[in-house]
Amino acid sequence: MEIYRLSSRGEELAHSFRSPRTPEWAVIHFLGKRNVATKETIFEYVPSASSSTLAKLRLKGIIIGGSSVNV
Repeated sequence: MEIYRLSSRGEELAHSFRSPRTPEWAVIHFLGKRNVATKETIFEYVPSASSSTLAKLRLKGIIIGGSSVNV
């Protein structure tokens, strides 16, 4: 299971009112409201998001997580 949350930089960005309507911003706003979510939950509630969207946000240091956890 892959779990994601916002970094401190991501938390600041989540409060932006002038964000463009992109999959990246949709994920940022979703995690801003939810605090923590699994990859499957993000894909369920943000249908425009993909694995590459999450990878881009991780590389930019906006979200943290993605490590696999066996349950």
